[in-house]
Amino acid sequence: AYNQAVGGLESTVLVSARRLNQLGVVDADLDPPALVEATTRALSAPELAAAPDPGGETTSTLVTMPDRSGTAG
Repeated sequence: AYNQAVGGLESTVLVSARRLNQLGVVDADLDPPALVEATTRALSAPELAAAPDPGGETTSTLVTMPDRSGTAG
């Protein structure tokens, strides 16, 4: 969903905003997007957190979610 939203923003919204600016519909130049300063929430559930491997590498636990669609697959 995130990738689709960003793709739509870049391919539709920003293209249209630039075009409106070129046509003189707006008085000022577009402000550049601000940098994202927020970080994502850290995983706290033990099933999702990375566990150190005795060999020195980091591994993660794979969690399998049940299929709720009612179909096998």
